[in-house]
Amino acid sequence: MPSYLIAATLREQVGRLTFVGFWPAVLTLVVITAPYVQLVVGAALARTNGSAEDAARTLGARRRHILSAITVPRIRPALAFAGVITALYVIGEFGAVAILNCHVLTWRLYHAATTTMQLPVAILLGLMLMLLATPLIVAAIAIHGRVRPNANASASRQPARQPAGRMTTVVTWMLLLLVVGLGVVIPVGTLLQWVADGMSRGVEMANVWPPVRDTLILALGGGALTVALVALPAWLSGQRRSRLASALEPAVLGASAVPGILIGFGLLQLGLVLARAFDSPELYQTLVMGGSFVLIAFAIRFLAEAYGGPKATAALVDPRQLDAARMLGAKPFKRWCVVALPTMAPGFAAAFVIATVSIARELPITLMLATRGGYRPLSHRMYDRYMEAHLMDAGVAGLILVGLAALALVVGMRWRRYAG
Repeated sequence: MPSYLIAATLREQVGRLTFVGFWPAVLTLVVITAPYVQLVVGAALARTNGSAEDAARTLGARRRHILSAITVPRIRPALAFAGVITALYVIGEFGAVAILNCHVLTWRLYHAATTTMQLPVAILLGLMLMLLATPLIVAAIAIHGRVRPNANASASRQPARQPAGRMTTVVTWMLLLLVVGLGVVIPVGTLLQWVADGMSRGVEMANVWPPVRDTLILALGGGALTVALVALPAWLSGQRRSRLASALEPAVLGASAVPGILIGFGLLQLGLVLARAFDSPELYQTLVMGGSFVLIAFAIRFLAEAYGGPKATAALVDPRQLDAARMLGAKPFKRWCVVALPTMAPGFAAAFVIATVSIARELPITLMLATRGGYRPLSHRMYDRYMEAHLMDAGVAGLILVGLAALALVVGMRWRRYAG
């Protein structure tokens, strides 16, 4: 679910004038980032071998002792990785904090670069944001390799299921209902309420086709570029054919960990520098306002999300078939197309859909770059209409984005077979 959508609907339900500032932003970001922690830690728990836990239980160890002595040490890298990626997300978040009037670095950077046109201030804020993000990016890359499934994961035995205590069950359901209620039920219900209220009052709805068209153009173009850029790193890493693979994977993860607003601002300044260096305003028109940098920014932002599927399917390609094709005289490109591509096609398809949907929901890069090229996608329509209190139009755009989020969920569930 887009963060700005959750923030906007919660603000409307709790109080437009009261649900603003630091603590509402904290609550909203906790709800938004909870699934990241659940996915990472849940996957780590699913890969743990249950033999030690079952042996400790047989010897009379209590649950809390098993948890502290066996389970937590095994998933500590996953816990650390979840904490790092959550911190990276929070540092780079813009949509939710902007709607909730929480003036963090990303909000001030955006306003300095677009509203007040204070370029030196924007550059300073961008450097501060990068200084905060860099240690977390390095930590994420360092920890990432330690949370991969090991080679014996398929032979490991899951721990025997034990009935949860009453208090554990109650607390678990309360947390689940809190996250799902604040993150799904209230947002969807609020969007439907906005649309129904507007229709009942006879409010004329703005034409939804232009933002849908712009969304499709940006999302499909950016998704195709993302998959094209991720193909080589995924192939080399999946096949483990060279040292280049070990260098490309951290580059992919590091690039996608940079906050979206920082990517947009950096490319915007790069366009200005190149235009001045070549004394060519037309170059700025082509790179920034023509949309070239927009697609590049989207591709950089979502490389990591598109990386898992192709990498996993690349590991399934049989090297013996490639060797046989080479012995029969097939050129490298033909070998790749005939042997590797059919096996990797499901991973590429899943990566394309996930990248496309992620781009459709992205807000900072859209506001920094896409709008300068004349694009007004659904994410911009949702944000802009809400800020101007045109709730019916915001609701329609938000419901379409929710549909895209549902598509991402379905594809993500199918993608797990290639990432496992």
